[in-house]
Amino acid sequence: MRSLGQEQPAWLVELRENAKRRFESLGYPTKKNEGWRYTSVRPISSASWGEASTGKATYTSPIKSSVQLVFVNGFFQASKSASGLDQSVTVLPFGEALKDESNALAEVLRGTDALSDEAFVALNDSEFSDGAFVQVKSGVELDLPIELVFIATEGARIHPRIAYSGGPNSRATLVERYVATTELSYLTNTVSQVQLHAGAKLEHVRIQDESLAAYHIGFTSVHQARDSSYEGHTFSLGGQSGRSEIQTTFAEPGGTCSLNGLYAPTSGQNHDNYTVIDHANPHCTSSEYYKAIVSDKATGSFQGRVLIQEGAVGSCSDQLNRNLLLGEAAVANTKPQLEIDNDDVKATHGSTVGRLDPDAVFYLMARGLPKNEARAFLVRAFAGELIEKVSAEDLRADLVAMFDVRLEQVGSVV
Repeated sequence: MRSLGQEQPAWLVELRENAKRRFESLGYPTKKNEGWRYTSVRPISSASWGEASTGKATYTSPIKSSVQLVFVNGFFQASKSASGLDQSVTVLPFGEALKDESNALAEVLRGTDALSDEAFVALNDSEFSDGAFVQVKSGVELDLPIELVFIATEGARIHPRIAYSGGPNSRATLVERYVATTELSYLTNTVSQVQLHAGAKLEHVRIQDESLAAYHIGFTSVHQARDSSYEGHTFSLGGQSGRSEIQTTFAEPGGTCSLNGLYAPTSGQNHDNYTVIDHANPHCTSSEYYKAIVSDKATGSFQGRVLIQEGAVGSCSDQLNRNLLLGEAAVANTKPQLEIDNDDVKATHGSTVGRLDPDAVFYLMARGLPKNEARAFLVRAFAGELIEKVSAEDLRADLVAMFDVRLEQVGSVV
């Protein structure tokens, strides 16, 4: 943890030492692990990437934000603060957050004890060089997003870390963005921990637009207290292999959770999405809606587990995964799962895999659109349904532009 520039507190030393032992015991996951059946980590375990070093990169955000932190190769580089933030909101790199004697950061990071079987979380625990700590105190409502930007500039092992604490009845939007200035192969192994207190609301947007030679492993853990609300959006474009895992737990009654995902692998990419929603308490509501646009010998995968425990009466859950295949060699894997241990629930799940509807293409052509434009219009409409779920208008516009670039690269559309 060279970037912190100070002696590490005893609790952090212990956390990192325990994590190192845990990773050595677990080892890298294999396809024999049910959650990893669609992603091989052999290229990661056999790679010769070195440790990341500090670097410099510039980034101009396309969105308005209340505050922005930029990390290069996992090391904090710069921040951009907007007016209006006061002591009720904390957005700091770990090096600054550790100076606070309240141990608010420790409260979130120690939550990894509950993730003892996650090998890549243990690896991140033991090797992260810096991170972002965000704390929104009780009753605070932010109108503009908090943006965290992680830039890769070299072929190395990079371990970004995020800790978010939402106080009672707070409301905020958090944007994570992963980009690169290099086309080298590298690993981004990122962990985000979200702690929502009673009545807190968080809209969480993750944008993965890494180098096409990169490996991206992203893990998000969400702990929800009574009547809290979590809305997660995952957008995946980059990476030779990209995996997004989200685990959220209703630790108290009355919570709501909505997970949305849009992934568009092409040119042999592999995008894997794995989610777990644990209805551990009664009267909670969850929904999942994931979509894939798969083309050009690429693979897109979704596994979604919804666990409804014996005492979680009054639970409501719905889950849907839709896959659009563009090209004969495109592959979609889909496995929605419900595991229910009581009768007082409302739950649905389903999935679809298909190609562009020729009747819909013909309909648009009959109204004057050339065939290529008709096909592109339908694909954009398919993607746009999930982009529209993001609340910030300028962020939606940015996502539309990003996916337009991807769709222009997909020959099966044009």
